[in-house]
Amino acid sequence: MGGGGPRARVPGQGLSPTSLSLSLSPSLSLSLSLHSLAAGASASAADADGQTPLHKAAAGGHGAVCAALVVAGGLVSVRDGRGRTPLDLAASEEVGVVLGGR
Repeated sequence: MGGGGPRARVPGQGLSPTSLSLSLSPSLSLSLSLHSLAAGASASAADADGQTPLHKAAAGGHGAVCAALVVAGGLVSVRDGRGRTPLDLAASEEVGVVLGGR
């Protein structure tokens, strides 16, 4: 098994462990995201589409993960490859409040 640290990428996907964890259930996603951040993962590392973990958490409606990413240095104003900020992708009112826009 290959291993890799918190800055590793999923082969062929360009996803960081933090971004990958966001496809899981909200509680597991939060736990894995916090673990990745504690291990040194970047809160603002972008994938091939220019999306950061904060973009993905916002789009998935993961308010608690968004809050953790912002505290860890995730940038609310960063735009993805299509010019969208995490707030533009916010899937819930909770996420909008966490990101300071609703």
